[in-house]
Amino acid sequence: MRDDPVKASVYVNGNPVVTVEANVNRPDVAAAHPGRGARLGVDIAAQFGAGGAVVPAGARVCLIAHSIGGGGSARVGCLVAPA
Repeated sequence: MRDDPVKASVYVNGNPVVTVEANVNRPDVAAAHPGRGARLGVDIAAQFGAGGAVVPAGARVCLIAHSIGGGGSARVGCLVAPA
């Protein structure tokens, strides 16, 4: 089983804002991706709290996972920031 953490970056409107290590326990991720392990979640709340990055309403926010499989990157998902 691969449980090695990967890096994950948050992009806002196409611009990189923060990169963190994906090492948070997520049993739901493990269930969705058998053989990868559960420690692949991210916690980016601290980077967006007081004194952190501000995401404007309506901005497109995407999470990109790096070093997947053979070393490439993959978009995990995107959303539009609420008003």
